[in-house]
Amino acid sequence: MSASSFRFRYLLGLLCHIALAQVACTPLPLSPDRAPLILADCGAQPNFASATQLKRWQSFPVDIYVDLGPIPETLLDVYREGVERGIHLWAEALQRTMGRLLQFRVSYSPNAAPVTLSLSAGPLLENAMGITELTFTDELIVNAKIKLTRSHYERTPFLVNDLANTTAHEIGHVLGIVDHSPSSEDKMSAAGNFGVHNQDQDPVSLLTASDLNTLREAYCR
Repeated sequence: MSASSFRFRYLLGLLCHIALAQVACTPLPLSPDRAPLILADCGAQPNFASATQLKRWQSFPVDIYVDLGPIPETLLDVYREGVERGIHLWAEALQRTMGRLLQFRVSYSPNAAPVTLSLSAGPLLENAMGITELTFTDELIVNAKIKLTRSHYERTPFLVNDLANTTAHEIGHVLGIVDHSPSSEDKMSAAGNFGVHNQDQDPVSLLTASDLNTLREAYCR
């Protein structure tokens, strides 16, 4: 299979997200007695499935290694709280309809986890707040790498929610929503539905029905 790459660059002020996706050349082997996991029925509305490529993991839970190396000791606990909140946000929002099948297992010790999340010591491309790189074969995700920059809201009450919002957007890509939603209302829009105007809202409430239904479409086939 010839390799192709999909690069998505979006910028909205300081709160910007970039998703990079790359098709791998080596097919991911499937167990001969196991078909890809089916999690939901197709057709849930509203969704933006027609506006994005959809990929998926073969099974869950998926391990994720988090490296917060550049963060000072005084902020580590807050960063861990915010990042973990964002990592688990989709599973929390989908728990009633998709159970615990989208769970991640978080580790802070270096390992060979298929997903890594790290904090960049310097600015990212085009001053983005987050970058996600997906590697996949056909429809199955092989691995993913998230890079985040340090939040602009350090030492403010908004820090945890800002980290959760930023991380949740990137996790949406990791779970298989490759492109961005055309609606600015969705968490998976290029703007990410971020901002201090949302600082008093529970981050899980910022995942829209369209976001959630689109992710369901990734796992219904």
